Amino acid sequence: TSDAWHLGSNTKAMTAVLFARLVEQGVADWDLKLVEALPGEHDPAWAEVRVVDLMQHRAGLRDEDVLGQAWFMTARGDPATLPEQRLAVARKALASAPGGAPGQFQYGNANYMVAAAAMEAITGQDWQSMMVEQIFSPLGITSAGFGAPPEPAPWGHREMGGTHVSLPPSHPVSDNPAALGPAGTVHMTLEDYGRFLAVFLNDGQPLLQPASIARLSEPAEGPP
Repeated sequence: TSDAWHLGSNTKAMTAVLFARLVEQGVADWDLKLVEALPGEHDPAWAEVRVVDLMQHRAGLRDEDVLGQAWFMTARGDPATLPEQRLAVARKALASAPGGAPGQFQYGNANYMVAAAAMEAITGQDWQSMMVEQIFSPLGITSAGFGAPPEPAPWGHREMGGTHVSLPPSHPVSDNPAALGPAGTVHMTLEDYGRFLAVFLNDGQPLLQPASIARLSEPAEGPP
């Protein structure tokens, strides 16, 4: 019960809860447009896209458009700060029209990286700090961290050459690049993860109002 587990893409739900917290605090709005949070040059096709559309994977953003092999090969050694790296991904996305079809579901990690870049821009805080301040601390979560869980936690595995290889947390590819954090790098014990899940079972308490939980849980409109 004391082991810390890599939660992977379940981190996305935590990033969405963070956005809901910002909405309740008046810092953001459910209809906040991406180009309002990240003003500057952008392709006109992005003009009406909301941060919520990104979190529902319906903005038309495809991972292959901004997170190609070259990005994964260089991101771990990028000297830029994590917010700067996420902003660079967002700027690359905004520079041209979405490669996918806006309004249709297309799952991708880049959606949550760009959504986090928007949150970082409107708050002036980095995503990691906001997660600790807005979610982990209020819930009494003390085992949370980012990246592969440190020893002596169970090692994760990655497929290499057709076989699953166990990797120590010190291995450079034991987790995704840190800049991808909002989409999937949180770890914590299952007991602490239960504290987060309970928010959705208790009408948002102690983090959110019931209306916010209803909004987060509402199925997106449009085709699957």
